[in-house]
Amino acid sequence: MGWAAPAASGAATGRIASTEAMEAYQAIQGWIRAGAVPSEPQRVDPQQATGASVTLRLSGAVVGRASVVDEEGLAVWRASRDAWAEARRRLRPDTREGADDEPEHAELVERTALIAIDLQIAGPLTPIGGAGLEEAAGEASPGLHGVAARVGRRFEAVFPGTMLATNITPAQGLVIAMSALDLPRAGIGDPRVNLDALRREHGLSLYRFEVAHLAQVSSDRPPRFLYRGGRVRQMSEINERSLREFGDGLFEHILAHRWVGEEPFGLMSAYRPWAGDYEQPMIAEARSQALAAYALARWSALMRTEATEALALHYAEAAASLLEKLAQETEEGPDIGASATAAALSLLARAALGADSLSAEANELLDRRCLSLAVEMLENQSASAGERAIVAFALARLSSGDEAPVERDRVRAVVRELFRTTSAGDLPSLMPWLGWAELAMVEDQPDVPAGVALRSFRSTVWRHQVEPRDVGEEGLDLVGGIVFTRGRAPLPSWHTLRPLAFIATMLGDDRLTDDEEVGAELLRLMGSIRFVLQLSVDETHMHMFRDRGRSLGGVRLAPWDHRLTPEANAMALLTVAETLESVRRRR
Repeated sequence: MGWAAPAASGAATGRIASTEAMEAYQAIQGWIRAGAVPSEPQRVDPQQATGASVTLRLSGAVVGRASVVDEEGLAVWRASRDAWAEARRRLRPDTREGADDEPEHAELVERTALIAIDLQIAGPLTPIGGAGLEEAAGEASPGLHGVAARVGRRFEAVFPGTMLATNITPAQGLVIAMSALDLPRAGIGDPRVNLDALRREHGLSLYRFEVAHLAQVSSDRPPRFLYRGGRVRQMSEINERSLREFGDGLFEHILAHRWVGEEPFGLMSAYRPWAGDYEQPMIAEARSQALAAYALARWSALMRTEATEALALHYAEAAASLLEKLAQETEEGPDIGASATAAALSLLARAALGADSLSAEANELLDRRCLSLAVEMLENQSASAGERAIVAFALARLSSGDEAPVERDRVRAVVRELFRTTSAGDLPSLMPWLGWAELAMVEDQPDVPAGVALRSFRSTVWRHQVEPRDVGEEGLDLVGGIVFTRGRAPLPSWHTLRPLAFIATMLGDDRLTDDEEVGAELLRLMGSIRFVLQLSVDETHMHMFRDRGRSLGGVRLAPWDHRLTPEANAMALLTVAETLESVRRRR
């Protein structure tokens, strides 16, 4: 399970000594701060270095970048020279090279103090095979390995930090490298391209390489060694206080992506922090928005008695404000009345907040547009099991009141049907919703009818939890993630959150977790929470992101895919809420 590095030929370890990498960085820093890179070659490369990439950023924007493959000890100097030449043209396009005594150069030197420096130094090149791009790229760990292509004496390389900062995959990196070598463009970028034919006809060779990566988060801070563009989070960082802070950060991160206009559009779509913009269409779909509204409402309800009065009011008002917007009927905005799952999630959000938190108009619209849609979906056999599981949970929660929209027996029958017709291997795909629906139906009963199935589900998830032995030293940040795929290089992503949210609930239910099981289950859960923290954006990632306010605290889709979506962040907030509640129940 997980990515496993192929055996490298030769005795090279691929490691660049950190002291030598720092010395090379300091040389670059001296050149840039002086406003001139020496014109004479400077041999500052560490031993085993085969290339270097230098990126210069001003206020988060790239002003200079250059990558060089050079085994003669000149890679760092050459990359610095080329990156500085580009930056200099952008900073002072009218300044002549070598004009050291002119006032313009003094201004240029003053501006260099604001430049943040990013250095990657490549270790030994390891040949990679594969007949197709995806197969070849599968030998590179995303964000840890760079990729290179060679024809004759010409090399082109794409470094891992560059791929992270532009959100491209190793396969896309190979395409870029090969395209720069003037190979026939037909078929380049097509996963069906025959690399063996390119090797025979053009002498193409492909490689992967590790790097030593140092970067400044900002120009006034010292550089940090980075691991897959950030740092490896530790289990020791996880405690009740840090979980609370993580949840608060997620809550505010979701709110940071609200539509700023007067229109009731709610939340923006997937945010691209490396570019500082949003995917098209810019408005998030109704289901994602309703899920976010439920997560905000769930956190608000959990914190109602624990936060200060002012903070509790902030939680409630923010969650209610989003739900109020979603309840409005507009021609251009998200329509929760057109999707049964969006309708069900909106009803769950209202149930968590309380109907008195919303205006009479919003309540009327939710009742008129959402209830009948959810009830209709409940027994719709043409709907997917995942959709029906969400609806079943919503109606299970609502059917306990005096004015239940549907009889509990109808909901119970659907929940039983979904458990009966879903294989053990597919059960995680219906979580957390089916599990929550089951518990909502049994409430305080002494037994959980699906208890055996739910315990089996949890065991299945833990069998697919990434452990250190699965990934070795080159995948420590992946430990704790959940992988259900069976591909060549399965890697965990934000989908870990789907089963994890319900497993967090199970921890707090003594019908599903005996007292003697709590310790072991808590340890496994914290291991996966560590991976969720690994997905979150922290200070170390800000060397490549533009907007702190819209980036920090958000949960990325994967350690190498930096998109920040309402759905991923909402599921993370729900998981943290369930974890905190269960831990407190087990005190």
